[in-house]
Amino acid sequence: MIRQAFDLTRDAARDASGRELAVLTRSHDHREGVAAFVAKREPLFTRS
Repeated sequence: MIRQAFDLTRDAARDASGRELAVLTRSHDHREGVAAFVAKREPLFTRS
């Protein structure tokens, strides 16, 4: 994605970034990170 970013318009880059973030926020590790932050504890990441 980084290499493609140089060839994208600003709007296309924003849209691509939004799609990538949407995928990442649905991951188990994202949910664990948010839960750990709220509980003020260290996260237990599994890379899934």
